[in-house]
This record gives sequence, structure tokens and C-alpha cells, in this order.
Amino acid sequence: MPGSQPTPSPPFEPWHRTQRNAHDTPALWPSLVFNWYAEKQDNTLNLGAFPPAPGICMLLDENHQPIQIAQTRSVHAFVRSRLLESKPVADQSPRADLRLITHHVWATTLSCPLASDWLTLSLCRQLLPQTADQIVSKWQPWCLSIEPESPAPVWRPVRLDQALSRGAVIKGLARDRQSATQACDQLVDLFELCREPAELAKAPSGCACAYKDMGRCPAACDGSESMTAYRKRMDQSIEFASGMTEPCQSQLEHSMHTSAKAELFEQAQACKLKLKLVAALETSKSLKLTPLSALSYLVIGQSQRPGWQEVYFASPLGVEPLVFMQCPSRDQVCSEIVNRVRQLQESATSCIKSLNTAQLSVLFDSLCVLARHALGPGRKTQVLIALDCADEKRIRKLHQAQHELSKPTTPLPARSSTASSKPADQKESP
Repeated sequence: MPGSQPTPSPPFEPWHRTQRNAHDTPALWPSLVFNWYAEKQDNTLNLGAFPPAPGICMLLDENHQPIQIAQTRSVHAFVRSRLLESKPVADQSPRADLRLITHHVWATTLSCPLASDWLTLSLCRQLLPQTADQIVSKWQPWCLSIEPESPAPVWRPVRLDQALSRGAVIKGLARDRQSATQACDQLVDLFELCREPAELAKAPSGCACAYKDMGRCPAACDGSESMTAYRKRMDQSIEFASGMTEPCQSQLEHSMHTSAKAELFEQAQACKLKLKLVAALETSKSLKLTPLSALSYLVIGQSQRPGWQEVYFASPLGVEPLVFMQCPSRDQVCSEIVNRVRQLQESATSCIKSLNTAQLSVLFDSLCVLARHALGPGRKTQVLIALDCADEKRIRKLHQAQHELSKPTTPLPARSSTASSKPADQKESP
């Protein structure tokens, strides 16, 4: 490590994790620490030993108060550009010169983008709460929300923070407002639900809209259908949005074939169109239909150690590092990982159902990170495996992820994203 003095303990908790018993293979993940440190001595920072690898850097002042938290593709390049190279005179950007006020530098190497985002957000939540709020406001997903007990239950696209504060039922996350709105419209079309909640609230004295004349709505608003029948279809849509899509698909296929045999071709065509809606909702890359308690992933990321990969468990309760995994791994090793993940998933599901108000902040931060990676563009340095399948399929996907990440990739140029506690006129974008 840089510097000749003994390395002190960092003034923060970088990662909460439980201790585990040792295994022969795969190698256990060591406690993640900020293992690179430099301290200013005689107005000089010895930064030569920081590695040219992806990671997270923290710049602290003489009182160990955070100045900046940064994710970077090269720790060495970041600290050198911020603390060793002077700002050009012609540079009119708002970037501040941090060389005079920085007295301590902490860094850790971390290659997995999802794990890096989670650790950065956790550090900002501890040390720079306002900056953490700014970060999640950019990462925050939209969701499909419904209040089943309301007089007029309808699907609504809502921002995640609003849905959590209302206590509404959340069945699925969407990357943005457009994706959430489209998904809600598709659910309404699929189950022939009401599009005019104001009129539905007046049932059975409401006024039917044009969809009744088109045969696309049974019109519970004007009493043509009972509210009991309407709520039954609403419950079916909630089950569908919870990921239980097979009953709906099987029923539509049976109805389509039955109508076709009876030469009721218009009804058969209507069923065929609904089957296309089912396929669109199931295969959308910007939407995940599942209860929040079941939203969890096995994350495989590239490691700085050649021939090895990092394994994480990501759930609405956070991101937990599990093991180093040598690739290719034997089936026995993958089975051990999958068994451990199943236990963690069951534990997380039970904990999420009993969360109190004070714990919603962790849930919110975790969902923002999960949505950013699960619903966003893919990353070449990590693979996410959704844990909504059987163990055999998880093992097969784990082998596929190892093979995919083992392919050589072209190194990316150095780049960093930062969170800062500098004054507003010198503040950098998180």
C-alpha cells in the first residue's frame, strides 16, 4: 500500500456481510475492504501504487470528511488526474482543484458494474445523503401499481418512490414511464379492464365509453357487468403481473382453437391478438413482471484475477458478495452456489414481507440499482441470472454466463463518475 505509516481503519462501513464457513471450492469472497490507502505527508501524496483497474475512490479532507466518491475504470488514472496533474489555465469547466484540500485517499478495485453501483450508493447514503438522493432520482424506475380495495381499481404507471409511500400493490418494474404506461395499457387490453376510473367509481350509474360499443369492455361502469365479475378479472390481471402467466396463456390458446373449430373466426382472431400481448409482456427487456419480494438475481462478474469470476446475490435487500469462482467450474461447485442462493432468496423473501417504514430506504436503493442493470442495456463485464426458474436451469445458465464472460473483450478507455460534497458552484455531476 502507498505510504510508510500503518494504514488506519476507514471512517465508514464499506460493505455489510455475514461471515461464512470455509469451503474448499469455490474460494470464499474475502471481506470487501478499501485496501488501497494514501495519506498526505509533508504536503505530498504518494499515489504511485494505486492499481490501473476499475474500482471506487474516496477523497477525504484532513478531518476525514468526504470530498468526493468516484467510480472509475482506472483507479490509478483517476487519482493521478485529480491529485497529481494541475488543471490547465484554459480549462473553464467547473471542476475544482482538489490537491490542496485532499489529505486521505481510499480505494478498492471492483469490476462488476452492479456491485460497484451498489457500493457507491451505499457509501453516499452513509456519508453524502443528499448526493445519494440525487443518484437514485436518476436511476429510479417506474412500476405497475394498483390499489385492489379502491372503489375503482385500475392499473397506473407510478414512480417507485410514490408507490412505496402510498402503500400500493406493486407488480413489476419498468425502465421508464413510457414502458410502464405501455405495460399498463397492455394489461387493460388483455383483461378488458376499465379505461375510465372516474366512471367506474360511479358504477352501476356510470356512463359507458366507446370501448363497450367496440366489444372490448364489458362495461361494469353502467351496470352491464357486475363489479364482482370485474374484480375477478382484476384479480386475474394481478396474478398475471405477478409472473403467473401460464394459466392465462393456456386459456387463450384453448379458446382460440375452440373458436376456430366452431368457425367463430372473429373470436379466434381476438384470442390470437391477446396471445401477442402476452408474448410482448413476457419478453419485454424494459419490463419485469414479478412481485418485489421475488425480484432477485444471481450476478456473475469479471474479476481482476485471471481465470476467476465474482459471484453476487442481488435482491431488494441489497447486494451481497458470495464467492470467487474459477472458470470453468464443475457442476458440484455450481450446485453449491445455487443451493446457497436459494437459501438467501427464501430468507430475503420473508424479510421483505415484514419490512417496516425505516427499512424502506434500503429497499428503494436496492430496487433502483436492480432496475438500472436488469432493465437497462447489457454489460460485457457481468451477467444477470433471474432467479425465477428451477435449480437445474440456474446451473445451466451459470455455465453459460461463465463461458460468455470468458470471451476476450476490448478494454474500455478510462472514465469516472463522481459524487461530491464540494460547494454548489464547484459541484460535479454524480
